Amino acid sequence: MRRLRVAAGLALVAVACFLGVDATARIKAVGNALAVSWPYLLAGFAVSALLATLVEVRRLVGVCALIAVAVAGIVSRQPGIDVTALWPVALITAGVLFALGGVQPAAPRRLVSVAWPVRRVPRDRLPSRLAVTCVLGTVHLDLRDTTFPPDASVYITTFLGHVWLKVPAQWPVVIEGDPSPLVTLDERGRRDLVDLGQAAIKLRSGGALGTIVVERY
Repeated sequence: MRRLRVAAGLALVAVACFLGVDATARIKAVGNALAVSWPYLLAGFAVSALLATLVEVRRLVGVCALIAVAVAGIVSRQPGIDVTALWPVALITAGVLFALGGVQPAAPRRLVSVAWPVRRVPRDRLPSRLAVTCVLGTVHLDLRDTTFPPDASVYITTFLGHVWLKVPAQWPVVIEGDPSPLVTLDERGRRDLVDLGQAAIKLRSGGALGTIVVERY
């Protein structure tokens, strides 16, 4: 979360730098540019999301940083290019790379995916309540290297998303409440019966047109 705050701060500084001179004209120019280029931006985001689904993005942070520096150096040498106008882009790029870098928290309490793949492999004790929200994205949550408290609950909400939950085969999992009829719940692997009063992970689902896969290993 701290990395995201730093990235958001850099983005705000970049916007302030961009709008610091003739804000009205620059806002109009950005609006005109977006009106023309939004299909290409959307396609680029889709390709990036597909790449992130296939490859762990954090492994590419260093390579992306080198490419960004090289591209900035090439662009700055072109005639007629105002280097000061590139500062906002540089700050936003640095914020994105900083947010993607580092080590994720061992046991997050909330996971959110919006049109982007999220992978987490926590290795510590799970929190008593874990909330997963997936909208037009994918979430892969591997809990095989964790332990769970007696009152652990997992709340999964997905809209047009795919959530993949991996748990050890010996973990008792109870589907709590009535699953949403608009969400497909797929259980795979061996499922042991849970005795009355036995400590178990409580799973509750919600949303619409999503898929939740619970796979036991």
